[in-house]
Amino acid sequence: MCLASITQLANARATDHTDIVNQAQESFDNPTNVLGSWIWGAHTSDGQTCQFWRSFEVPSGATVTRARLLVTVDNEHTLFFDGRELGHRAEWRNLCEYDLTLLMSPGRHVLGVMAFNSKDFAGMIFGLRVELADGRTIQVKSDSSWRIIPVGVRGWEKMTEAPDTWQPATVVAPLGASPWWQKPADIEVIPPIQPIKTFVGPSIGHSDIVNEALGSFDNPTNVLGSWIWAAHIFDRQTCQFWRSFEIPSGATVMRARLRMTVDNEHTLLFDGRELGRGAEWRNLCDYDLTYLMSPGRHVLGVMAFNSAGFAGMIFGLRVELADGRTLQVKSDSSWRIVPEGVRGWEKMTEAPDTWQPATIVAPLGALPWWQKPEDIEVVPPLQPIKSYFWQSSWFEISLMVLCGLILLISLSLMAQLALHQKERWLLQQERARIARDIHDDLGSRMTQLVLHGEVAQSELSAESETRSQLQDICEEARGLLSSVDEILWAVNPRRDTLRDFASYVCGYAQEFFKLTSIQCIFDADPEMSAARFDLPLRRSLLMAIKETFNNAVKHSGATELLLQIRWQRQKLIVVVQDNGKGFDMAKAKAGRNGLTNMSQRMKELGGNCLVTSKPGHGCRVEFAIPLTHWRQRPWDWILKAKRFSTPGNEMKQSRENEGAKIHDPTNC
Repeated sequence: MCLASITQLANARATDHTDIVNQAQESFDNPTNVLGSWIWGAHTSDGQTCQFWRSFEVPSGATVTRARLLVTVDNEHTLFFDGRELGHRAEWRNLCEYDLTLLMSPGRHVLGVMAFNSKDFAGMIFGLRVELADGRTIQVKSDSSWRIIPVGVRGWEKMTEAPDTWQPATVVAPLGASPWWQKPADIEVIPPIQPIKTFVGPSIGHSDIVNEALGSFDNPTNVLGSWIWAAHIFDRQTCQFWRSFEIPSGATVMRARLRMTVDNEHTLLFDGRELGRGAEWRNLCDYDLTYLMSPGRHVLGVMAFNSAGFAGMIFGLRVELADGRTLQVKSDSSWRIVPEGVRGWEKMTEAPDTWQPATIVAPLGALPWWQKPEDIEVVPPLQPIKSYFWQSSWFEISLMVLCGLILLISLSLMAQLALHQKERWLLQQERARIARDIHDDLGSRMTQLVLHGEVAQSELSAESETRSQLQDICEEARGLLSSVDEILWAVNPRRDTLRDFASYVCGYAQEFFKLTSIQCIFDADPEMSAARFDLPLRRSLLMAIKETFNNAVKHSGATELLLQIRWQRQKLIVVVQDNGKGFDMAKAKAGRNGLTNMSQRMKELGGNCLVTSKPGHGCRVEFAIPLTHWRQRPWDWILKAKRFSTPGNEMKQSRENEGAKIHDPTNC
């Protein structure tokens, strides 16, 4: 086995050296002089693809001065040199002439031709002539030294050695034999092929970059690759193609154009974003991606669908950079086939090893597809998606956290409010019970005490000292009953309305001024609201009004007093005005001024107290309490719920307010 391998390798090397001759034996001016014979595989069939392979070597240290290549295939061909696609043609009556001078360098090189026969006769004819500076010439012609590549072999166009399983080509006819020409109808001269200068970078994506455009973008087929698909083709098949590339850091993109189509339908994805769809494979879709390109790695994805028959995708992307370099991505075996069921593949920047390379099913222009598209569908320039701050993940997370905190706070406040309402209901029940106990127990006993005192008083003589003492006791008991009535009114929750408050104050004023020389004039709103007037409010306001009555009787010397009660703009207005002697407010002693107590009471309730007086013009006191103060800020009830949570606290507050009264001669 080893000896046979060595012999085959020696034969291969010898074959390479036989390509070299000392001088040009045939003139290149006659194109047929450098051509070989018509060759093909051992068997010929319609719709057949035949892959030809040949290697040769330029001696070490040699300098190539000229390298020309002539080739044609009945019917179509795609030429490869060292794995690089140089061109595609579909007219076998013409010869294609390639200038490979700039591509030649010392070392081993590989020639590859992918040939397609539509029907009937099939053959390839080829000739390469390389002129060296020392006068020698390398000639490679189409003969049995070429090898036929079996279908399904990947990367054959780059392999420098041929396995034993690759069969030699078969010479089907000499040059000039029928049905082929003796001389070509025309020679298509291809411009000199420039070498690809690869950008050296950390990513394989930079290998897509070349120093100049290899073809004009005005010709839509120049930027396209080959028709590719999965290894197996069947009807109603979906094929997912993936490819990544990289734009160098700091590079500026001047232009980015993409052209593609799929037999039969496609959806194009770029960095996970859907750019468009197409369902007519005879037309090319032209996308302008200039505004989407930025330095870094990008991902191309194509979801292709084959309804029936042939299937293939053809693709070409060209990105022009400001420094003159060009990035090109074509449809070839560098694309990967994404298995079904993979999620997020259109955004993945690296391909797992399990993703198989795409298969080249035909070169550009091969049947049954077109050589040139029927039309080009130009898609308007695509704009990048603008992401606002409220669409960012950090904002959404912050908003969710804020909503959660608000929800927790709301639930806590609702729980406290419910607890406060429960406490308030219990307080109302307790107040009602206390009012009943006072009325039924204490009130009835005090009444009996007064009756017993009056009976005992009637049994004594008018001159008796005991009778006088019993009369004083009865008077004190009657005063105590009056105080009990006031306590019952304050404690009873059924009296917590503005209407009841106005009625009670008027009744109290009538009784208070009955035995004095002051005539009380009432001005109360006849349609006083039945709105709720809570105990702390009406208790404190009543104490302030009583303070004003006491000052008027003791110090004003008035003959008339006006009591006005009004309900205006969610405020309760109480005015007490007399026609007494008045006083000078500037000379009132601040340390003994009872006005301070009334102002403090109103301030605690959220209201105000306004006192107006002049010597000889009486005194006017106005109290104003906004009842909406307690409803507009319900959190005050929650934060200060303990202030009125028990009857003990409420009575304690009343006693403190009661003890704050100061009867000063300077008061109004």
